[in-house]
Amino acid sequence: MNNSKETAELLISHGANINEKDNDGLTALHRAAENNSKETAELLISHGANINEKDIKGNTALHRAAEKNSKETAELLISYGVNINETDNNGLTALQYASYFNSKVTAELLISHGANINEKDNDGLTALHRAAFKNNKEITELLISHGANINEKDNDGNTALHRAAENNSKETAELLISYGANINEKDIKGNTALHRAAEKNSKETAELLISYGVNINETDNNGLTALHIASYFNSKETAELLISHGVNINEKDNDGNTALHLSAFKNNKEITELLISHGANIDEKNNDGQTALHRAAEKNSKETAELLISHGANINEKDIKGNTALPLSAFKNNKEITELLISHGANIDEKNNDGQTALHRAAEKNSKETAELLISHGANINEKDNDGETALQYASYFNSKVTAELLISHGANINEKDIKGNTALHLSAFKNNKEITELLISYGANINEKDNDGLTALHRAAFKNNKEITELLISHGANIDEKNNDGQTALHRAAEKNSKETAELLISHGVNINETDNNGLTALQYASYFNSKVTAELLISHGANINEKDIKGNTALHFATFKNNKEITELLISYGVNINEKDNDGETALHIASYFNSKVTAELLISHGANIDEKNNDGNTALHRAAENNSKETAELLISYGANINEKDINGLTALQYASYFNSKVTAELLISHGANINEKDIKGNTALHRAAEKNSKETAELLISYGVNINEKDNDGLTALQYASYFNSKETAELLISHGANINEKDNDGETALHIASYFNSKVTAELLISHGANINEKDNDGNTALHRAAENNSKETAELLISYGANINEKDNDGLTALQYASYFNSKETAELLISHGANINEKDNDGETALHIAA
Repeated sequence: MNNSKETAELLISHGANINEKDNDGLTALHRAAENNSKETAELLISHGANINEKDIKGNTALHRAAEKNSKETAELLISYGVNINETDNNGLTALQYASYFNSKVTAELLISHGANINEKDNDGLTALHRAAFKNNKEITELLISHGANINEKDNDGNTALHRAAENNSKETAELLISYGANINEKDIKGNTALHRAAEKNSKETAELLISYGVNINETDNNGLTALHIASYFNSKETAELLISHGVNINEKDNDGNTALHLSAFKNNKEITELLISHGANIDEKNNDGQTALHRAAEKNSKETAELLISHGANINEKDIKGNTALPLSAFKNNKEITELLISHGANIDEKNNDGQTALHRAAEKNSKETAELLISHGANINEKDNDGETALQYASYFNSKVTAELLISHGANINEKDIKGNTALHLSAFKNNKEITELLISYGANINEKDNDGLTALHRAAFKNNKEITELLISHGANIDEKNNDGQTALHRAAEKNSKETAELLISHGVNINETDNNGLTALQYASYFNSKVTAELLISHGANINEKDIKGNTALHFATFKNNKEITELLISYGVNINEKDNDGETALHIASYFNSKVTAELLISHGANIDEKNNDGNTALHRAAENNSKETAELLISYGANINEKDINGLTALQYASYFNSKVTAELLISHGANINEKDIKGNTALHRAAEKNSKETAELLISYGVNINEKDNDGLTALQYASYFNSKETAELLISHGANINEKDNDGETALHIASYFNSKVTAELLISHGANINEKDNDGNTALHRAAENNSKETAELLISYGANINEKDNDGLTALQYASYFNSKETAELLISHGANINEKDNDGETALHIAA
């Protein structure tokens, strides 16, 4: 740019587009501003140049002037009303540009015209941050003198002092400190300016900070001191400085690492030597129990490892997982470190907490070179871990082919088993590691070897749908119909996991499709249970017996229904399965669908001819089963298709009685609303209310009462629902029954009231409830027994105590002249006898035969 005003004027007069932009979005005014071509700039403005036009980076002409310290042009732009605080795409104002590029006179001009000194860019940086970073001392002083906030933070929590320290801007840092910058201020990661100086090896600035009293041992959010940082980033001079001023060499971070751990990890040899020479603890452990040598071995930091060993580092020291440095280096295939450790006495076959040696770890990561080295130094190739696995088994599982081949060539036992009976072939087949599988077979692996569960490699491959492995195994003689301990063939396993491709392959090689396991299940039944539709279709198309039963009489349809597998159910029906086939308990698929509330499957079965009122061996229909499990939606469906609501099972129970017993309230309400007989009795004379009382199904009992059930209805033994509640100590239901008018003193065929029953069965809370509502304590049954007699008979001490406290006649006699004490003596109810005696029972009272309690006890 040449500040050719006359040429510019000529071009304008001939129609040049004043605001035309180049590829970077710059107009002629941008160019004039950056070149301080004031006259040309003025000419352009006078002819309509857009003073606030931005380039592709968002810079106006004022930004360009500020960058190049073009004061005169900047002044001109300001006089024409340029936006002095306009920001570029990164949020920088012209003042921030001037501060960064040390354009002092332009900065002064901008400030004098009201530029916002504390304006932040998109990263939260102010002009002061930028001036401090670039060590622009004069501008820094200028900004401070005009009110710049010294301790202002950017988005990462950095102050201007952090930025100065980071760039070793010593003069600016000193200036900031002199104006009150907080020397120990932290960023959002907890770093002080000293941490930043240590990271960038800004020794002079670090020295300055120390001289002003910075906390030399201050830690960041991760517990790192400046020495940790310097050690990690290899800032030797700064590390020396920190040590000379007394920094704690063995300080640990939140993970327990010292500076030595970090320098060793990063292979910073000189710093490692420095730390050791000043007393760093060589065998100090971090939270994972690792020493510096562990960290060096893990990272292949050979020089540092050598140094540590030369200073006496314990080579066989273990971390919390029991690893020495050797398995860590082996795992990472750090051959040189591995060799170094071995040459200095590392125990090659040392095991970690999982029983793994270095060779196991090398095999896991396919670290062939390291494995070779370990073997050459005598590593036990067939050593086992805690699970009984050898290095070859690790290599087979993790697909470490070259290491596996190496191990085999050095005598690894190819058919060795782990504690679960797995060989290397089992593991490679399971993981679909074809090359390893081929390798093992080529070296004579036993293809039909079984694990502890009787599984062969073929079972494993089929289960995981590893088609290529399956084909490979079959082609080398795998027994296709071999069974595991549960009687499953590979086809069963394929069907379980919907491994269609593998199943197809097995079928093509002649597997027995209808082979059953120990429970009589075929592969089709497995496919039906596990919703393996495509495999099920494949099996059927190749002749699987669709109505085959297991030892419990279940067909594939029973299994599909049990799991609510609609698509499988549809498939089986489409192939002609017997919908009404029964299992050994007489249950059809509809019974099962109804119990498990599988509405869509139930509807499917009904629409294809399932017998709605078919009964199982107990006489239950599908509606009974739905009521039992509170399967309302299915019950509703069955009713809509005409299910007999009052149908009885072999014990005379209706669906409503089932719903009442199992407290299936919503289903009970549904049944009643559709005409269920509320007072219907079973063969023992029980109504639905008796059943609800027996199981303390309060909500259902409440429902039955609201629909007018006969509260005092008796069963064949003369028992009411309240007596059932007393028998089973169903307090809440008993309370409900009493509140709705149940006769408390009603007697059964033996003359017993609810209180007699509660007393005999020691249902104390129910007994107390009955008494509080007026139960006659001294009421007698047909044999003359009171409630106290019954309590004594069954040693129901707590209830007996309750009865006595409410005034029961202790010496009352039955028809044979026996008192409660005599009953206690006869039935050896010692505790109740003691209670009766303590409350004044007549010990010498005689019965009709003249016998006392002592006669009876003797």
